[in-house]
Amino acid sequence: MIRSAALLAGVALAALFLCSQAAGQTEGQVYENQCEDGARGAFHNLQTFFSVQWQARKAQLHDLARETYVKHHGMEDAGITAVYVFQTPMLPNFAVVAVKPVDGLLCIVKIQDRFHMEYTADTLHEILSTEDQI
Repeated sequence: MIRSAALLAGVALAALFLCSQAAGQTEGQVYENQCEDGARGAFHNLQTFFSVQWQARKAQLHDLARETYVKHHGMEDAGITAVYVFQTPMLPNFAVVAVKPVDGLLCIVKIQDRFHMEYTADTLHEILSTEDQI
């Protein structure tokens, strides 16, 4: 009897989950689909993954550092409006993610066909250093 009730409750929960409207829909599409790579290209999803999986902290580069980073990769025409650096105590390298807005959503701009680039602290410092700072 208890097993039947548990099975019935599981089926009801699954039906509720499958029949409910997805959160964040616009014009019949889930919001992440506005990004070029669908849900994989939504910055929010990668940020959540880094936070949950790696307990990563993030920082946004200021304008000069962002411009220097974008120029380093030759991506000046990609529409990149922000660059975020993620750091976790579990891994030695920094993860860097470039984004641009698409229909009110931040989408990842791939660099070298990757969603994020990894750098040691020294390499990232070299990339972001400008002659004005030397």
